[in-house]
Amino acid sequence: MNRTNKIRRLFATPLRIVCFLNWLKSIVVIPYGIIYAKLISEMVSAAISGEVDNVLKLSVFTVSFAVIYRLVLSGLEMLTTLKDMKANQRCKMILYSAVLRSPLNILFSETNGEILENLTDDLNIVTSATKHLFPGLVTALLTTIVYSFFIGVQSVIIALAFILISLLQILPPIIIRKYMQINYDINREVEAKVTDFTVAGYEGMATIKLFSLEHWYLNRMKKIHAEAQNAGRKAELTGAAQSSMNSLVSNLLQYGMYLVVGIAVFTGQSTIEVGIQAIALSGGLFGSVKAVFDCIPQFSLVQKSEERLSKWFSSNGSVHNCINTGTYAMFAQNISYSYDSAMVLNNLNLKIKNGERVLLKGKNGAGKTTLIRVITGLLPLQEGIITFNGDSSSFWGDTLFYMPQEDIVFNMTTAELCEMLRRKPSISDFEEWGLTESLVKSSNISDLSGGERKKVYLAIAFSSNPKMLILDEPSNSLDSDAKETLCRKLIERSDTTLVISHDDRFDGLMCNIYRLEEGEIKIEK
Repeated sequence: MNRTNKIRRLFATPLRIVCFLNWLKSIVVIPYGIIYAKLISEMVSAAISGEVDNVLKLSVFTVSFAVIYRLVLSGLEMLTTLKDMKANQRCKMILYSAVLRSPLNILFSETNGEILENLTDDLNIVTSATKHLFPGLVTALLTTIVYSFFIGVQSVIIALAFILISLLQILPPIIIRKYMQINYDINREVEAKVTDFTVAGYEGMATIKLFSLEHWYLNRMKKIHAEAQNAGRKAELTGAAQSSMNSLVSNLLQYGMYLVVGIAVFTGQSTIEVGIQAIALSGGLFGSVKAVFDCIPQFSLVQKSEERLSKWFSSNGSVHNCINTGTYAMFAQNISYSYDSAMVLNNLNLKIKNGERVLLKGKNGAGKTTLIRVITGLLPLQEGIITFNGDSSSFWGDTLFYMPQEDIVFNMTTAELCEMLRRKPSISDFEEWGLTESLVKSSNISDLSGGERKKVYLAIAFSSNPKMLILDEPSNSLDSDAKETLCRKLIERSDTTLVISHDDRFDGLMCNIYRLEEGEIKIEK
């Protein structure tokens, strides 16, 4: 199944009732328009004939009919709004679930701005297509057919003339479509860039101040905003051009309609009653034809949004094959990875047995971080095979726990973070690292020192007791007591452990020591 079709089907289920209600709201306009046109025609005829009483009766009936129609429409609108809110929430949950189930390499490669655009604009465009665009197109086509047939039965000349002049509305969408799509794509890219730079500035405000980068940051921000303004200006010009063309076409339709009806009545091709009915229905007919052609550029926008969202539904779960490999906890074979043309890992092989403690060394830039990111799924597997013992449904947390070199900074307390974990550490797990109960419960992780944050994550890592633990430079920022605790915890640990470090104190603790050189694994011990 095509991935974009899969997205439509997933979102269509919660949006089905909203789609039906929107279609119902628009479809009731068709009989209302025909009945209203007949009533107006009869009132005019009665007025011309001097039938005052009949005019009053028809007027009261017409007003009552219009009021009832508006009440029904308002009720449908209220019901649609309530259903729409629930449906939107369900669609958000579907997308959020897909994002959270996506392979790490997709999440790792996305910027904040790109994810924000996906979770807001793209989702709104795709769901709006199901709720409004598709039912609106069906209703517009049906309205065009019914109104054309109703007018044509009474006057073929007027019906044909109305259809021909309504086709003038084709011009604006066809002319503007290309430029709308180009400007839309540019705007989305620039908006993502602005979001990323703003978030980066917010997160790094202290660094900007520390290194006196205010002038550079503000100048860079000005350039990005200038780019955004330029893209916005082009979009505004395109919109203004379309608005002007629509206004011109609207005037041509209005005066052309009166001209067609006038000629038909004066030449005897139609009666005045039929002419009045045609004029009453012309707005609906022209509007439906315009709605059909207005959908043309919208479908291209929907397709672009579906393509951007499709990556979240392309593949869920781990990028690795989690199969039984006998005595090996991790089995990496013929792994190659390159950035553009620069080869970082070259046909690399790494096998770690169950319960084994392994130390991986290497110079800065040797590719240790790249290897770990490939193993953990933060980077896509370009070549080779990586397998783990374990169940793919519980790959992270139970089977594998990875603690990166850069500590993640959360704006929450350690206790609050622990509440979200499946395996919740106890206070004693933190106390053996020298962390107090007060710090765990009261201090935000973002306010802790580098050493304290490292202790928090080490306590969580070891208390989680995963089948395979990967630690990247775990002794960084630790004091001597914490380093002793780390060594003791590594010795006590019975499951598989991979440590990446330059710290020589780990040499005597590990079963095997490997060195990464020139993209290959060399045995040191």
